[in-house]
Amino acid sequence: MKRIRVAEVIEATENGTKKHVLQLMRHVDRTCFELELVASNLRDPERFQRDIDALRAEGYPVTVIPMHRTIHPVADLRALIRLIRLFHRRRYDVVHCHSSKAGALGRAAAFLTGCRWIVYTPHCFSFAAGFGRFVGWSYKFVEFALGRITDRLVAVSPHEYEVAVHSGAALPHQIRVILNGLSGDELRLREPRAELRRQLRLPEGAPIVGSIGRLGRQKGYDVFIRGAKLLHDERPDVHFILVGKGPYDVPLRKLASELGLDECFHFTGERRDVLDILPLIDVFVMSSRWEAMPYALLEAMGAARPIVLTRVCGLEKLVENGRAAVIIPPEDPERIFRAVCELLDDESRRNALGRTAHEIATSKYTLRRSIRDIEGLYEEAHHDG
Repeated sequence: MKRIRVAEVIEATENGTKKHVLQLMRHVDRTCFELELVASNLRDPERFQRDIDALRAEGYPVTVIPMHRTIHPVADLRALIRLIRLFHRRRYDVVHCHSSKAGALGRAAAFLTGCRWIVYTPHCFSFAAGFGRFVGWSYKFVEFALGRITDRLVAVSPHEYEVAVHSGAALPHQIRVILNGLSGDELRLREPRAELRRQLRLPEGAPIVGSIGRLGRQKGYDVFIRGAKLLHDERPDVHFILVGKGPYDVPLRKLASELGLDECFHFTGERRDVLDILPLIDVFVMSSRWEAMPYALLEAMGAARPIVLTRVCGLEKLVENGRAAVIIPPEDPERIFRAVCELLDDESRRNALGRTAHEIATSKYTLRRSIRDIEGLYEEAHHDG
């Protein structure tokens, strides 16, 4: 049988969206599908170039087309023209676009070149990202218009399905809910490593409260740091760790310093060993303002960490409404402080939450299931054609 040719189109080459696309490239069955990556190289170009080189070494075709994250009329038109030329030349069976910018340019180019099957994964709709009313409605209009030329929209969570239907970004019959997932190795429980603890300058025996993610407004780390201040005043033995990088790196470090947390709040920057860092964390905090289906949450669940989680965008449903996490409202440092304090004082509850989180992750959020569902979606294009 002829392999189904798929272009994975991405501008957001960092964090969860990048992880998701790299999972597809490496794990979709190559005997049935011929995947090619079409990616921008403007976000973190040095690091992403290493990913490109690795994919090419593994035999995956990669085409680089610069795309700007923000609206940039001249550059956007240039990228659209290059995408049109590529799609016309390659004649893909499926064009699968990821996140908002690639979703707009890629879907438009696929439609203009008569692509048989256009798929879009928002990875959190841009209009849900806390913009002003006018900008938010503008993005909604774009999603509505492009939804009319989209064959399938992949929602990575039940909440994203609801947002897609409510906003008009897609009709119910167009949407497939395909949850993000982790590999067997990522779901494997690990022991804390004493040498890593020393490397990160985390005192032996000190309780550790931490989080992992992009340092941007979305994650609400300013709220986390203010909660850390309240906790430090009550429990000066507690240390905090924040793993990641992003545009809020300097402001967050400044805030922690102004609150007198220099000695106990540790910023690690971006690291490749997050799966080894997680076992060092006694309580994992996710203080997000909005989300789709964050891999950091799944990784914390896979590591059997007790979690404090904000009730935003249906995240509480991913942990079965509190069975595997303590649910708190967003924008509330006091609630972070109280929830973490209670968990640090109750080892049996921490262990119970961690066990339940791991059970849910290993049963529901596996990469094998996610890839199987994506392959089924691509096969729809073959049968439909």
